[in-house]
Amino acid sequence: MKKLNGCLVNFLLIIFGLSITGCGGTTRLAPVTEVSQPPPDTIDYHYVDAGETIYSIAWRYGLTVQELINANGGKQPRTIHEGQKLWLVNHDNGVSEEAALNESIDSSTTQASLNSTPSNDNLPSSSSTSTDATLNSPSPSEHTEQSNYQEAVWDWPAVGPLISSFNTTNRQRQGIDIGGEFGDSISAAAAGTVVYAGSALKGYGNLIIIKHSEDVLSAYGHNRQLLVEEGQEVQLGQPIAEMGNSDATRVKLHFEIRNQGSPVDPLSYLPRREG
Repeated sequence: MKKLNGCLVNFLLIIFGLSITGCGGTTRLAPVTEVSQPPPDTIDYHYVDAGETIYSIAWRYGLTVQELINANGGKQPRTIHEGQKLWLVNHDNGVSEEAALNESIDSSTTQASLNSTPSNDNLPSSSSTSTDATLNSPSPSEHTEQSNYQEAVWDWPAVGPLISSFNTTNRQRQGIDIGGEFGDSISAAAAGTVVYAGSALKGYGNLIIIKHSEDVLSAYGHNRQLLVEEGQEVQLGQPIAEMGNSDATRVKLHFEIRNQGSPVDPLSYLPRREG
């Protein structure tokens, strides 16, 4: 009997030992090595979307028009069209500028000059059939014309309250927001030439960009309706749009000024409001 009990005890000890070993095996964890995410790739080129112009593409990537022209040859008149590949930086990859400019996803588009006056059909809409523009350095006559805007007089583009201020560290606040009601008048903050009127630039809704000099442009976003066309000259205080909430969560005007492609605080240009 004692021998039987001894065998039973030994058997139980063996089973218990195996259980502990099995459980111990399940608790062993593989060493964890923290792997950092690779940095995002630098965007070196852009495929032209419907409705885009040289000015809207340059605005989107924080470039001057001349920088965009230089990145794509910049020596002879060029045209852009939907699906075309445009370089955003100067590059040296063994591909000629001519080949780079002619590379296209869809080349079945009609080409037109940026300086030609668009028809009313080219006012912003949800779809655009033409996105062509001349990719060329400003002509001498344009230099003369734009010199008149070097000492531009500025005024507020809308009368509503300031609801968001400029912030250099926040990419969503590279301008100011002015509140108001549907249909409130939006006016040109300074004299200039309309170089973009459309809705192809994501995040801005119905947008107008005005060129005031070779360096300075202003932008007016989230409008309900646009009242001017590309190529049209406008004067200080001239109505150019009606306030709305296109591509925004509330009715407002988003107003930006860029100098040599970089956002600047519009309040440094606009006169100080009383009160």
